[in-house]
Amino acid sequence: MSPRAGGEAAKFGERYEGRWTVGQLLRVLRGEATALIVEDERALAEGAEFTLYRSDGSVELHQVKRQPGMAASWSLVALRDAGVLSAAALHAEAGREFHFVSTIPATWLERLSDAARRSRTPEAFVGVHVEGVEARRELATLEEAWGGAAAAWRVLRAVHVTWPPERYLRTTNAALAAVYLAGADAVLMAVGLGDRSGRTSALNSMCRLFSSASGSTAWPPELSWISRLSARRSPRRAGAG
Repeated sequence: MSPRAGGEAAKFGERYEGRWTVGQLLRVLRGEATALIVEDERALAEGAEFTLYRSDGSVELHQVKRQPGMAASWSLVALRDAGVLSAAALHAEAGREFHFVSTIPATWLERLSDAARRSRTPEAFVGVHVEGVEARRELATLEEAWGGAAAAWRVLRAVHVTWPPERYLRTTNAALAAVYLAGADAVLMAVGLGDRSGRTSALNSMCRLFSSASGSTAWPPELSWISRLSARRSPRRAGAG
């Protein structure tokens, strides 16, 4: 992704974050999650935009960051300096998943977290998956940030990294909106949700609708437009209970 300047980058970052959040919100209608809360209670909101409560009882914390300055990718040092590594450790050690999402790649964090999940022990992780001078140097950055090899392995297993293009988010949200919402053109519904997702109270109101899969919610003024939509209960949710 090409670097973006000042105001354009800020606007793009807000739009990107909104579309990612809406995509996760639609997981509630699909039956994969029971709730999404923006700016959750203090312990959960630390270093995260929102909390996703999955149907299996596990908890995901999502942090979404736009491109830092003119960088084309995230280095582990840049992630450390931005507070991402400390947030990841906080949530991982509490038994929660930490999802880092950005407009640009975080290649080493993704590579090492994937390798850690495929390793049964810290020793296997280092011995099998950390080969070469560069890999050892990158792991050393994490060991220093997280307190050693064993701690780095534990935290990495809880970290998930992705950098989907904005167009992909827009298209996927529109497709899911067509399946799980009724009342307007699918693209317009997905774009409308994304454009309005910046306000915490508004998005949490949408979460209440999606969690109940009913159109009976009394909407605040900024969401009066959504009263024309209805939620379709997913087959998984409809069959439950």
